[in-house]
Amino acid sequence: MDAPKATIIAYATGPGSVAADGAGRNGLFTKHLLSAFKAPGLDIQRIFNRAGMGVMEETAERQIPSTSNIPIPDYSLTAQSLPP
Repeated sequence: MDAPKATIIAYATGPGSVAADGAGRNGLFTKHLLSAFKAPGLDIQRIFNRAGMGVMEETAERQIPSTSNIPIPDYSLTAQSLPP
């Protein structure tokens, strides 16, 4: 993919694998990503890392998320920038 600078692409699981749907409204990766968004003071790369670690822990590493990014400036989300 030819992505513009300052782009992060997140994958819920590795190539050739199937992501767990989860039991609720969202899939397993989305569940952990939404939880990581709520942690104060994390930059965007740490948010994706925390979400991935949560998925790996919950699935005993049967699902391993990944990200691909072009170097980006430090960027943090705040509660005010997230949807309710």
